[in-house]
Amino acid sequence: MERLERITFNSEVMGGKPCIRGMRVTVGMIVGLVVSGYNNREILEMYPYPEAEDIEETLHYAAWRVEEIEIPLVTGFEERLNEGALVTVNEKQSRVRVLPLRR
Repeated sequence: MERLERITFNSEVMGGKPCIRGMRVTVGMIVGLVVSGYNNREILEMYPYPEAEDIEETLHYAAWRVEEIEIPLVTGFEERLNEGALVTVNEKQSRVRVLPLRR
């Protein structure tokens, strides 16, 4: 996927959700409006700061994310598995959690 310049992440803005150029307009908000039947012109009238290119890149980003699952590596992951551990994957938050099994 090409580098996206208009989608930003900042833990101080909208809880770290992907936003348009640091604004308090999330990818999810725009995708939700598109799914609800709003066209680009209507969205830009509701939210005057984003630009048409922002909406296009938002949809590109959303399409890419539904196809990919990002799972960060955990330090010592293999060793903990060998010791007997419960591994849980939270796809919504893209996190892996490794818990020791109770014996």
